[in-house]
Amino acid sequence: MPDYSQFHTNCDARLSAIQIIFESSPDAMVIVNEYYNVLAVNASFMKLFSITNQELIGRQLKDYIVPREALAESESIRQAIASGQTIRMSVVRQRVNGQAVPVLLTAYPLIAKERQTGYCLIYQDVSDQAEKELAAKANEALLRAFAKAVPDKSFIFDEDGRHIEAFGEKLIKPRSELIGSTLHEVFPPEVAAIFLRQIRFTITSGKPQFTIRELEVNGEKEICEERIAPMDYLVNGRRTAAVILTDINKRTERIVFSNYALQRRSTFFNDIINGSKIVDEKAMNFAKTLGVDFSVPIFCCLLHSEQYADRSMGDAEYNSRRNLKNSLIEILGRDLEYLVWDCGDDIGVLYQGSSNGERETDLQAVYRLQEKVMQYNSNVPIVIGVGSRQTGPESLRKSYRQAWSAVLAAECQGESNPLKGICHYKDIGILQFLARFGKEEAANEFVEETIGNLIEYDQRKEIKLMSTLEAIVQSNSLQEAANKVCLHPKSVYYRKIRIEKILEKSIDSVDTKVAISIAIKLYQISKAKLK
Repeated sequence: MPDYSQFHTNCDARLSAIQIIFESSPDAMVIVNEYYNVLAVNASFMKLFSITNQELIGRQLKDYIVPREALAESESIRQAIASGQTIRMSVVRQRVNGQAVPVLLTAYPLIAKERQTGYCLIYQDVSDQAEKELAAKANEALLRAFAKAVPDKSFIFDEDGRHIEAFGEKLIKPRSELIGSTLHEVFPPEVAAIFLRQIRFTITSGKPQFTIRELEVNGEKEICEERIAPMDYLVNGRRTAAVILTDINKRTERIVFSNYALQRRSTFFNDIINGSKIVDEKAMNFAKTLGVDFSVPIFCCLLHSEQYADRSMGDAEYNSRRNLKNSLIEILGRDLEYLVWDCGDDIGVLYQGSSNGERETDLQAVYRLQEKVMQYNSNVPIVIGVGSRQTGPESLRKSYRQAWSAVLAAECQGESNPLKGICHYKDIGILQFLARFGKEEAANEFVEETIGNLIEYDQRKEIKLMSTLEAIVQSNSLQEAANKVCLHPKSVYYRKIRIEKILEKSIDSVDTKVAISIAIKLYQISKAKLK
């Protein structure tokens, strides 16, 4: 038996009774001294936490049953009972194998001869109650989250693409077969891979996604409106997403009409932009039938993504990206704030109306457009070029060309674009002029003459001296240039010497720096146009 003499001197009979109560208690009990070293544990404690008294006696309790994340909580409890308080609260402790144990803790100080000599801690196992509460909360969370979904074909997937739940009629397989199966066990590999990527992106980003998908269900093709939304519901520690498929076959007629209107508008706008249609009075009257009035101020946006035009990714992925682009056109086309048209590899958006506020008002509209694009297409990086407001027969072509120049400028700026994906024509400076001549023969000759040797050297040696040169000509000192390229000033100094040797000229004069800056911009524009 443990030695309790320090707590109850001269109380042998009373001590015996306390010992019996302590040892036979169904609750886990432990007595520690004023330094929190274990003096005694009862049999219920050893059973609950799967530990022996030999392992604990004389040691710190926190080193064995307190999880790392609960150490601060344990210390606050120790301080409270050290001040004379009695604590009763629900906590989580752990067995020696790390398994969590929810318990109700009662802790109070032990008093002998009017002073604290230690503490008693009692742990009541509430695992069964905790499991019931967790199950109830999980079910409540599931129902609450799913109540937000449209009751069509509805599914819950975990981050591994496994069916957790399925609801609705005419499922692709019976519900009993779907539950527990993965996407790759239900869909063709290419479709399953795309679907899984969308689910994982939704879960990790917390952003819903929306697209139009064609599925074959029991031999019949269905056009479905697909919405994927993240859920606050964990299954075996894995995050989940809700997927709602709404059959839109009944809307086919409206979609066909909408596609026809889009095709007419796209053909008309593209013919004006490429110069094959003259905007005379007849054309302006026809434009009004499409909802466009060239007599009021308009401005264009151009939505550009390399992934919409990249054919190197394989036919399946390329077609998937094109379908995403077409879906985005369909989604954006529902908004009455603007008109959308298909520009081939890009998406055109036309705003019209009052010019009050102009640039700031225009950018606010573009921010709303960007938010909508990101909501439904957030895993595809998109640059939005914005043209200035124009009026009259040439307004569409002028504003479109400006938006196109802004896209090129954004491609050149890359991560340095201050508006993060939006580039207005009025903000691109000298690129307004240079973008028009990026592929002209004279421009190519100027680039070759000015920085051609360095371009060839970089390509041959795979050394990025061009970025160092750009930083030098755009900076007031080598220190400033070094900060831009994250190099030591001495490294930039030696690179400058090597660059001057390759270019066969000094780069210190103002005129030379201006010429080099223009050549670099023309080179970047030329590369962007070739993409």
